[in-house]
Order: sequence, then C-alpha cells, then structure tokens
Amino acid sequence: ESVLVGLARTGNRDAYAEIVSRRQNWVRNLMRRCCRDPALADDLAQQVFMQGWQSLRQLEDPNRFPAWLKRMAVNLWLQHKRRNDPLRQWKLSEIDVQMQERWDEFLRRSHEFDDNNETEDRS
Repeated sequence: ESVLVGLARTGNRDAYAEIVSRRQNWVRNLMRRCCRDPALADDLAQQVFMQGWQSLRQLEDPNRFPAWLKRMAVNLWLQHKRRNDPLRQWKLSEIDVQMQERWDEFLRRSHEFDDNNETEDRS
C-alpha cells in the first residue's frame, strides 16, 4: 500500500483509486460506528477520500497512511458533530432571541426619547 500512496502523492489518480477501493469499506465502517447512520456514513466516507486526495502531499511517511486516514476520518466526523449539534443550534437561537429582545428595547427607548424631545421642542 505504501507504494500506491507514494504514486498517489505524485498525482497518480489510478493509484489513489486503488487505495480508495482497498480502504473504502474500512472507512465506511468506521464512519458507521461513529454516526450509526448508513447514509451519513457513506457521505462522510466520500468526503474523507476527497479530502485525502487533496491533502495527500502533506503525508510525509506513506507507511503512516492508515493512521493518517483514520485521523482524518475521525476529525471529519467531529467537525460534522460540532456543526450539527442541536444544543449549539439552541444556544445560537437563544442568542438570536436575546439580541432581538435587546433590539426591541433599544427601539422602544429611542421612540420614547424621540417622543419626549418632540414634546419639549413644542414648548
């Protein structure tokens, strides 16, 4: 496999296709264990291999490819979890509510200020 990785690092697409063929089930199963959703696991596995192709030149030791690929897959999963964390979404929506309340209060006070100034100007 390290020979294929070496070839793929030079831009050999056939070598990378062979790596994908050999490692596809392994990455997909890893993603399925992480997310327990076969469709999502397939999407994430595809992203892992796309990211792997784009980053392969950064891999210094072709013998470390399996560990490098696994780390990339786990990081991609963690990124997905953070982006889709329902608690994070709730926190953001709570912040939106707070900001809207503050904005409404600001508008109310500015209208009161304008109303008071108009009354004083008329006097």
